[in-house]
Amino acid sequence: MDFLKEAINKINTVGSIKPSSKYLIKKCLRDLDFQKNQIILEFGPGNGNFTSEILNRIPPSTKLISFETNKVFYEYCLEKFKSHKNFQIHNCSADQFCQIPEIKENKVDYVISGLPLSLLKKSLKDSIIQKIIHHLKPNGCYIQFQYSLNTYLYLKDNFNTVKLYFVLRNLPPSFVYKCYKQPL
Repeated sequence: MDFLKEAINKINTVGSIKPSSKYLIKKCLRDLDFQKNQIILEFGPGNGNFTSEILNRIPPSTKLISFETNKVFYEYCLEKFKSHKNFQIHNCSADQFCQIPEIKENKVDYVISGLPLSLLKKSLKDSIIQKIIHHLKPNGCYIQFQYSLNTYLYLKDNFNTVKLYFVLRNLPPSFVYKCYKQPL
């Protein structure tokens, strides 16, 4: 799969020209306590760099449910992770995550997102964030990485606590937002 080619063709939905670095993945997943019987959502897995690391860290009873609108990335991840029984991927918008039966019936522990929030229409961004807040467990965490600080105040307005980190060793350098419903 040619990530650069796909990114250039669909820059408004891919949001990057290069897959996430191991440094960005490490920063996003740092301090997350993966335990048994959790539900983790991933928005925009792309080529599966985050997906692979999450699957390496979670126990078999924890589910990773990913949402990818790009058909090429979706098919790539579907094939790449087909041996993982605790992995599902859906070829639909992150805005539709709450229609999945496991999520309708349960709250989620973590949401990990690479969605290019600054490129989304405000109505779509608002819808996704409000659904995340509704479906996130009280001590759950929404992890969002971006390439600018444009969404910092927006996330601060929607979550009680937002921790901000910077990752220089990524192309482009990235900001990581860890958002909590309740103060830590």
